[in-house]
Amino acid sequence: MSDDKLPAPANGTSIKHYSELRESSFFTWFNLTEIEKKPNPYTQGQWVVALKPGGHTEHIDIFVLLDEQEHIHNGTLNLRRAWMTMGTGLNPLAIDISQSFIASMILTDEAAAAQPVIDAIWAALRSNPGMPMLVRSNPDEQPVPPPTPAVTDFIDTYLGKRRQAEITLPRSLLSAHSEPPGFFGKPDHDLRFTLTVRLPDDPSRHAPRPSLPTAKLSIFGRPSTPALNSSDKQPSRRADPPSPNLSKSAPPPRLVPPQPADEPASFHYISLGLPGFSKSTIKWDRRTKRLIYTHIDDRDGVPPEEKVFQPSAYQWRSFWKLMDSLRAWKWQMLYRKFVFDGHHWSLDIEHGDKQLSSSGENDYPPGWELFRKAINGLVGGSLGGSSYALADPLGLDEDLFEAASLSATVHDGPESALPNLIQALDGYQWKSAARALAKFRLEALPAMPSLLQHAHEARMIFADDPMNEVLSAIASGAENGSEQRVRELGLPVLSSLLEVLLERTFSASVRHELFRVVNHMGLSDDEFMPVLMACVQDAHQEGQRLCRSAYYAFRDRDSRPPEMVSILLTALQQRVYEQYGFAEELVDILKLYGDEPLRQAVAILLPAINHASHDVRYKAAGGLGIAGELAASAVPFLLAAFQDTKDRHRWIYASTLGKIGAEAEAAVPALVEALTDKGVASTDHVATALGQIGRRPEIVIPALLATLTTSSHQTCGKIASALVKFGAANLSVLPALIDIVQTSPSNVRQAAMKVIASLGADAHDSLPALIEVLEHDIDRWTRCEAAETIGAVGAAAPEAILALKQACHDDSLFVREHAAKALSLVDMASALPTLIALVRQSEEKIARDDTIFALGHYGAQAAPAVPALLEALKAQDSHTRHLAVNALGNIGFAAQEALTALIDFNDPDGSIMIAAATAVRKIDPQRTSYAIGVYVRMLHSAERVTRAYALHALEEVGAVAQSALDEVIAATHDGEGYVRRAALAALKAIQADSSA
Repeated sequence: MSDDKLPAPANGTSIKHYSELRESSFFTWFNLTEIEKKPNPYTQGQWVVALKPGGHTEHIDIFVLLDEQEHIHNGTLNLRRAWMTMGTGLNPLAIDISQSFIASMILTDEAAAAQPVIDAIWAALRSNPGMPMLVRSNPDEQPVPPPTPAVTDFIDTYLGKRRQAEITLPRSLLSAHSEPPGFFGKPDHDLRFTLTVRLPDDPSRHAPRPSLPTAKLSIFGRPSTPALNSSDKQPSRRADPPSPNLSKSAPPPRLVPPQPADEPASFHYISLGLPGFSKSTIKWDRRTKRLIYTHIDDRDGVPPEEKVFQPSAYQWRSFWKLMDSLRAWKWQMLYRKFVFDGHHWSLDIEHGDKQLSSSGENDYPPGWELFRKAINGLVGGSLGGSSYALADPLGLDEDLFEAASLSATVHDGPESALPNLIQALDGYQWKSAARALAKFRLEALPAMPSLLQHAHEARMIFADDPMNEVLSAIASGAENGSEQRVRELGLPVLSSLLEVLLERTFSASVRHELFRVVNHMGLSDDEFMPVLMACVQDAHQEGQRLCRSAYYAFRDRDSRPPEMVSILLTALQQRVYEQYGFAEELVDILKLYGDEPLRQAVAILLPAINHASHDVRYKAAGGLGIAGELAASAVPFLLAAFQDTKDRHRWIYASTLGKIGAEAEAAVPALVEALTDKGVASTDHVATALGQIGRRPEIVIPALLATLTTSSHQTCGKIASALVKFGAANLSVLPALIDIVQTSPSNVRQAAMKVIASLGADAHDSLPALIEVLEHDIDRWTRCEAAETIGAVGAAAPEAILALKQACHDDSLFVREHAAKALSLVDMASALPTLIALVRQSEEKIARDDTIFALGHYGAQAAPAVPALLEALKAQDSHTRHLAVNALGNIGFAAQEALTALIDFNDPDGSIMIAAATAVRKIDPQRTSYAIGVYVRMLHSAERVTRAYALHALEEVGAVAQSALDEVIAATHDGEGYVRRAALAALKAIQADSSA
């Protein structure tokens, strides 16, 4: 495309209308076509228009951002990197569309300022020998002046040598971004080059949007400032690209102050390795301005190696930045670990007014590996291993920010680096600063207003990426950390975060992460409910994660505003028909309001069961399943959907029919037939549904029994559970069950024995077969099942008792456990020796803990086991100690001999101490005041779980805990939400009991 075809000036204003672009020769020359126009997901009241050229459509994408008056805010050109380079050089068509795109997008009165960029792009094509010249940017071949450093950086980005660059025109901004190899795991042929022209946001070109009031930016703590002209720019110490933040008048802030000189006054590093002798030395020669690297290795018997390097001023400045960020000037004189031989090092540096003299033997200061990589970069990787690419202006700043993050964490904590990183958010490396903030997790919460402010001003399409990274890290820290700490850091910036949530300025994904943070600040219902209701009503297609989180948060709240019912029903009407919508969560919350809202939900979901989309039917069925028997009117529709063999969701219809229960009896024949239907995704869902319906046992039981013999282990368990629900009706198939026990594989036999056990003494005829299995089966788990079944069916029978006594000496520890527990139902005295031995059995924790748990249910009958339980208090496993304490308490008065040990008991786990105090109270009610004292003491524990457990114990004590009333009231202001809720429950119990 020649110069005479570039778009002609339309006017000299700072407004560019989309119609100007459509009428330009750029639009017609490349035969551009609008393929899509959709709302901008990041900013309300704006539209994104996607354009495609007449050819090479798979390699070129153009996007234009418009407001409601079709004024252009910015334009973006995406080119596929593999197509741009064509393997041997630049593609002329890529050059042509790039320079034409810039020329057509910029404002008319900025054409002269943009011309050096266009000329440089053209020169880049001419510098590729052998490439045909399809276009001429300088027809008279006038000498092109040397490009400025900013233009050079821009062209290097275009050629793929840099990652990004930006050029500030008088009122607009040109930015380029080149994806490096390996970018997000992309193959080379998928890499892209992005060219963006951002026009000034002139308030006169469109009316204020309702959702963005003119005082919007004041919520972030500072008002917006006038645009910056290029003449106002202050000179930079290095040729950095200017900041894209047009609302700032100051140069990009730096993490460290400028140094008096780039080169050091002295630099001497020695690395000495033993055994043998391996020495590396790096020394600065002030006379020649060179770094001299020397390496001696006597073990190899080779002459010394010497290299000379002359780092650039930029490399030195980068190195000093890293030294400052690592706090290296404060390293100790000596780091030493007493290890025979090993590694010795020493370091002497003088730079400006800073001096460092440090050495070490097998020990290193914090951040040493980062420092060693930086030195390795100065000497071209001669030290071996990885090194910082100090000569790469693209990779350095991100490494520097990461180093500052790590250094601050190691030395002084996040607060030492947060102010600098927050300032850096206003600079051109704001994304790197944001990613460095992500490393602080929850501690980065105070920086959120600045980050949100900058992202709003920048209006970048990809601004959500670093924001999501930071917000996700903060949210994870909030969910896994202390609610008190979340409140401490979050309350000062809460108003800013809430306004972002309510105004919907940012994308749903950003607001979802913000919601996760706010949800863990312990806000009261009055503070949080408006935000919650606004998030629930978010109708954005991408806002479903936000809606789900809001639903779950609402479900956990005690407040139930009546107006929420209509909001939930409206959302249900919409969500069930959306591609990625949902219904179960909505119906689950409506269930909290009683039956009437559920009936309205069923009326909404019924038409969706007949929808043509399988996915819509799937979501509707899930919601109807939550409604249960109130969805009985949906049975015919669910049955019709279940009988559609082409529907891959048939299992959900079966599951929903089961949840409806007896009202779904009409579906029983179809479900029975489906037990052998290979088209059903999961037989266990069908079996479970038949058990839940519980009708027509004459056809269901034989069908389930026939399916049992050919099923997998998991399905066998489901079928057995379904059969058990039919109760005594299974007596009609008892002979068949006995035959299965005698002849079938282990998993089927175990399932059949579960059904026999449910019949109790009525299944006495099965005892011979069960005893045979207990005595001779080779599978220990089958013998365990047989012992339990014998205990349920005929433990009073002499032959059963004899078999169980013999099984108490089985080779398997687990069989002995099950046999003893079954025997204890009729002959506790015979079972106790085995149970006590199992408690003292240290090599199998599961059997020991199960036995301790069982002894606690035997009450006073388990008194002979008290000595063994006292021994269990010394177990290393905290769970075992907890079970033993609870068992002693359940034995009660008969465990008097354990009182002294429980009172003197001192466990590092506060929850176990509370359980021990409860056991003392149960054994001797006269010592309740002692137990209350322990509960109150545990209210001051640093562990939130311990505090909540103590409050639950005080709630159980009730009015007797009047002495703890003040402590309970104080706990209602605890920093953790569920501790406060436990305190309110305890307070209510104490006051209710006392008033009664």
